[in-house]
Amino acid sequence: PWMRNAGVFSILVTFAYYLLTPILWCSILRDEAICPGNEDGDSPNSVHGWLTSLYFASTTSSTVGYGDVSIFGGGDELTEPEGWRIFIAILFMILSLIVSIVGFQAGLDSNFELFRRKLDLFASRVVEILKDGGVIKERSRGDDVFSKIWYAKIMLLSEIFIIFTILNLLGVFSLQFSIWLSEEDIQISWMKSLYWAVQTTTTIGYGDVTPPEGFRWFLLFYLAISTYAVGSAFGKLRDFSA
Repeated sequence: PWMRNAGVFSILVTFAYYLLTPILWCSILRDEAICPGNEDGDSPNSVHGWLTSLYFASTTSSTVGYGDVSIFGGGDELTEPEGWRIFIAILFMILSLIVSIVGFQAGLDSNFELFRRKLDLFASRVVEILKDGGVIKERSRGDDVFSKIWYAKIMLLSEIFIIFTILNLLGVFSLQFSIWLSEEDIQISWMKSLYWAVQTTTTIGYGDVTPPEGFRWFLLFYLAISTYAVGSAFGKLRDFSA
């Protein structure tokens, strides 16, 4: 029965994927591009290496792909790995796409159902208040059907806008807080932080803004949630045109 629950199935698939990634790249392949040691010379199996590999898993499965971690290295330090490693990376990308579709999107509706109910309840209450105040007039049955369709579409667009706004504001403030805590000499303006957040939540990921390295802990969750939100938005836009 638990396999029929979309939310539980999504969590299990995602957990298995994140567990597989560091085992594959750090323990089995010991790839120093995806699973590097830290400045103290630790092996790829160090905490730093596992964090980088988990970050790599998030950017791959979310299709953001900043390009700062890959089998070819990152930044200006590019290398040419063996052909078989490239082939494994291709298979990993295909697996990541499957996880994104089957795992992430399967649990999407169940994850946001509570939010939708609360938003709909709030909107219904606002409409009732406006009717009581005479701002909205009662209509005939035919007009009422049209109003319900119009109301449903407005609620759909409102939900997309609210989730998108909350996600981006969360990204902006989290990035600025990370910069404030970081010992690295990084200066990113609030507008540039918003630019980074939008390219992340839309899964575009140009990779032209570099947050502090410790920010990757937050990105492990933020990228997955962004993938959920984008899939939800596409689904709602499809329903909107129906």
